[in-house]
Amino acid sequence: MLEVAMTLIDRLIQLAKSRHESDRSLYFDIIAPLQKDFEALHDDYIKAFQGFRDALKTSTEVMSIEHPIFDLIESDSRQTAHLRSRILAMQSMREDPVFGRLIQAAQAYICSREAGGNTIIHGRDIINGPAYYTIIGLRSIFSSDYNDEEKKIKGIKLIDEIIDEQQQHFAHFQILFSPTKLELLDKRLGRRSIGP
Repeated sequence: MLEVAMTLIDRLIQLAKSRHESDRSLYFDIIAPLQKDFEALHDDYIKAFQGFRDALKTSTEVMSIEHPIFDLIESDSRQTAHLRSRILAMQSMREDPVFGRLIQAAQAYICSREAGGNTIIHGRDIINGPAYYTIIGLRSIFSSDYNDEEKKIKGIKLIDEIIDEQQQHFAHFQILFSPTKLELLDKRLGRRSIGP
């Protein structure tokens, strides 16, 4: 009987160690790279959108739908597609009890505004919501009857709103990141539901 109890205790200890190693592996294989990609993407968004804002502010071009700002936004979006696609590829993990909410927050950042992770517009997934909504908003503003100075002011305000929204999404991701990291790396905590 004592021998069976000792074997059972040894197996429980092995299970606990195995789970801890598995959690550490999840963190280093999934969560840490996700955070790194997400931070790089956020830095790129802020720099890019500040560049769009500055380009619009100093522009002497006519504020029309042929304005070069549209090419600038689309070109930037193509150059950063690899970072967005890596985060969106984690779609199957959205419901995971430990890090699903973190992945959802990262995907919400990419899709932005009213768009969710599964939103489809014009037959395809939105994989760069901030750029998409900037282009749509600027086209609407530049097609209006406002004079060029008013269009410029409204365009800059739109870009500022999108920057602010991305900063809020990033802050939400960061709030979720720390408890997820702790849960996976600190064996004293054990598994628990991560709060908002």
